[in-house]
Amino acid sequence: MRTLTLLIAVVTLSFGGCEWFKGTLKPKPVHGSAIPEQTPETIVNYLNHQSAAIQSIEFDSVNVSAASGPLLQQMVTLEGDLYCAKPRDFRLRAGLKVSSSDEVDIGSNDKYFWMFAKRVQEPNYVFCSYDDFATGKAQLPIPFDTDWVLQALGMTTYDPSAKYTIETRQSDREYWLISEGTTPQGMPVKKITVVAADARGANAPWVKKHVVMDGKGKTIATAEIVRAKNVTAGTDPQTGRPTVVQIPTELILTFQGSDNQKMKLNLTLGRETINAPTDERKHNYLFTKPTIPGSNPVNLADYRFSPTARGQAPSRSRR
Repeated sequence: MRTLTLLIAVVTLSFGGCEWFKGTLKPKPVHGSAIPEQTPETIVNYLNHQSAAIQSIEFDSVNVSAASGPLLQQMVTLEGDLYCAKPRDFRLRAGLKVSSSDEVDIGSNDKYFWMFAKRVQEPNYVFCSYDDFATGKAQLPIPFDTDWVLQALGMTTYDPSAKYTIETRQSDREYWLISEGTTPQGMPVKKITVVAADARGANAPWVKKHVVMDGKGKTIATAEIVRAKNVTAGTDPQTGRPTVVQIPTELILTFQGSDNQKMKLNLTLGRETINAPTDERKHNYLFTKPTIPGSNPVNLADYRFSPTARGQAPSRSRR
């Protein structure tokens, strides 16, 4: 594994979908006929309906198979768990099946995010405050936006007042919701959310893929939802009926880094809990920056990465 590629690729992406367009559409299998045009507002309302229903999500069973390098030749398989709660609480811990210690520990709270990978080049444990990240004091070797985590899990609120365009892809029978923005480092990006137009099967996702591109149209990251399932997430306050959302159970994540480095991850997620009761002790344990024996945490606001002859590897320069 290269230094921070696996760390950031894992933390930026994972995925989710939901109940279909609430109150507007109930798709049915259609053979041969054209799919109807939809407005951006319809799809945004659907995505926000899911986001409102999921306040937290836990997966007690996470299997990660990863490949990295220009030819995706370096392989590793890890097992662990994942926790996420609004607005910025996130924790992914994973290790080898034969070992009791974590190989990867990635997390965030309302003040900091951190990334640890046991077997990568130094520094193998980095952290940063969101304030320093937002003002550009912290540099990462690849484009990164912490809000992508929540979007990947179907927990992001899409701004209804933002400018969106929609493309109807008749041949693929799907809609592309497209918006533009910038990363905290000021890099312009285009985000595409791909939504299915037809009902297909019990495990088929409604939100099929998220894509992030840079300003030149080069793909930075994608996440394809291979399988999903419907679960109950509380009760709709307006109707009194159970709210059904769709969560991922199998994902394929790809990432294009600098120096032709690539990352591909297959995630299988299981034993989920949606909107677990608040447990302050558990919350503090999961979302406090951990002390990891044998590591030397490095503040990204005081650190600079520089390329080596083999590509983007960290230097030990300090500011």
